[in-house]
Amino acid sequence: MKNLNYLPLHFSIGLALGIGFGFYFNIAIGLQIAFVFLSFLLLLYFYRNVNQSFNPSYGFSILTFLLFVGIGCFQISIGKPENQKNHYLQIQDTVGILEIEITEVLKSNIFSNRYFGKLLRYNQQIAQGKILLSIAIDSTKQNLLVGDRLLTGSRLISIQSNLNPSTFDYKAYLEKQQVYQQLRLKQKDFKKLESSSTSLSSITNHWRNQIIQKLKQKSFSKQELAIFSAILLGQRNEVSSTQFNDYKNAGAVHILAVSGLHIGIVLMLLNFVLRPLLQLKNGKLIRLVIVVLSLWFYAVLVGLSASVVRAVTMFTAVALGMFLNRPSGVQQSLILSFFVLLFFHPWYLFDVGFQLSYTAVFSIVSLEPKFKKLWSPKHKVSTYFWNLITVSFAAQIGILPLTLYYFHQFPSLFFISSLVIIPFLGILLALGFFIIICLSLQILPKFLLTFYEKTLLVMNQFVGFIAQQEAFIFSNISISLFTVAVCYILIFNIIHFLENKNIKALFLGLFCIIALQVEGILQKKHFQKKKEMVVFHQIAKTMIAVKNGAHLTVFHDKGTFENRAIKNYETTYSIFKSRTHYPIKNSLKIFNKTVLVIDSFGVYKGLNFQPDFVVLSQSPKVNLDRLIQELHPNTIIADGSNYKSYTQLWRTSCEKNNISFYNTATQGAFVYSQKP
Repeated sequence: MKNLNYLPLHFSIGLALGIGFGFYFNIAIGLQIAFVFLSFLLLLYFYRNVNQSFNPSYGFSILTFLLFVGIGCFQISIGKPENQKNHYLQIQDTVGILEIEITEVLKSNIFSNRYFGKLLRYNQQIAQGKILLSIAIDSTKQNLLVGDRLLTGSRLISIQSNLNPSTFDYKAYLEKQQVYQQLRLKQKDFKKLESSSTSLSSITNHWRNQIIQKLKQKSFSKQELAIFSAILLGQRNEVSSTQFNDYKNAGAVHILAVSGLHIGIVLMLLNFVLRPLLQLKNGKLIRLVIVVLSLWFYAVLVGLSASVVRAVTMFTAVALGMFLNRPSGVQQSLILSFFVLLFFHPWYLFDVGFQLSYTAVFSIVSLEPKFKKLWSPKHKVSTYFWNLITVSFAAQIGILPLTLYYFHQFPSLFFISSLVIIPFLGILLALGFFIIICLSLQILPKFLLTFYEKTLLVMNQFVGFIAQQEAFIFSNISISLFTVAVCYILIFNIIHFLENKNIKALFLGLFCIIALQVEGILQKKHFQKKKEMVVFHQIAKTMIAVKNGAHLTVFHDKGTFENRAIKNYETTYSIFKSRTHYPIKNSLKIFNKTVLVIDSFGVYKGLNFQPDFVVLSQSPKVNLDRLIQELHPNTIIADGSNYKSYTQLWRTSCEKNNISFYNTATQGAFVYSQKP
């Protein structure tokens, strides 16, 4: 690539490596400060020689890289709770009065409204830390808004890890957003405080709510209003699960949040509208200033969420690169914005949206010009659609490894979605801004609102149609982090080879392909050797799976079988077709072990074998002390179908009789692996 010697690229790589190292390893702050200080002093020494020769030595380059590794490690470490004196995890008291400010409204579920909040005070002392807040839904009470403050005496509780293997770990996800504990409240458990000051976030939140309420008053349909709020105001809380899944399966889920695509379209619209300024002296600079200010003004209006700040920062860099009008200007500006964002917000590195945004834009900037050279259409219409196709393919190549790693699926009709939805989105954004202005001035024509609503309806129907083409959705694909890394090295080498025809890049690319094949063979061999029994944690159900090489057998107790936990497990181990399932039996022979399942009938008398595992299901009324004396099992397992009070009594009995007790509700799924 043309920017391999661009210093901010080296700084960014070092910073990102340091952030990752500091996140996964706990290193004393004093040691980190000493490392950064020593690196800086050595760098000053080398700088004197560099300044005289104008030819940086290898030592200077290595020290610069190490300095930013140290800075990245230090930046992420000081954000950890153990290094923050007033963080709620450092508070020793178990009971206290919490003062909390709502910072973000999350999507509600059927039971509760959910928010992110920051802790302000704990027992009148200054405190800090971000929490997850769930408040039971009460139709008689008004929902909380951004900026609202409340007092509560409830305790902070831990966030539960995922209880089944291969499922999404919500606790780990929240920890990467610096959320470590949660509050679960009812309306009676807290008191809302009267706000004495008005913050910028509360003002913009009030403005967004006013826009939504005005549209509701004009009988704007619920589904279309949800999409309007998502793509223009950054509020996707009202988007239904069905709508979200349709957009996901159509490869268009990224339009349901104000992100890089939206800001990029806004940038193009502004450049088009302000084109007459180019006739003025310094008109190009004036347009740049107006565009950048407009982008940040829009970011403020939609709430300055992390995704919006990242997108606007990124496209501010793109606008600057376009202004400089150099072949490598856009790439260099993107690299610089990447560095600045990570320097001031190191936790962004772990955000999936951040990763997808930058890989997509870097891929577009690097690959799209090369795709365009493959064909030069003669007509404007064909040129327009060819440009859409090349941009879509370039973006998809960039995000494909991350998409498979995080979401395990790939919608192959993405290019059809892009051909239709991106023009739709451009129209919807332009008209949407005009509608918001008209609403604010109370001069909105009825026909314009009707046209906009019908346009949204058509787009939703089109997305629904694409999402129904399940044959073109490649799902249940699992790849490792190693595969992701090798794929990006391969993509990088392809770009490098196309630019420079470098034979080294060609050989490295071939080596990457071989590495992917070898990794795939080794992984398949490992999966086929693996033999294990899993007692899954399922509410009100019992489910036991047996993996024997490439085959999975599932025993379950509730009629027809369809289960997300099993699908995730199959995806992880690449089990696509070789699965059988049966109604659960009271006794199972699994590998060289015997499993006894005792259900609600509590029947276990007259056995002619000694079970290795006893699975208690559906809260059986058994005398566990007597059962232990009669059967002498090695381990007793209580799955998720049992009452909590029963499991507590069973644990006491097992401890008294010195028998291993396992509760899936607190410890997660029980896994027994047979050694090869």
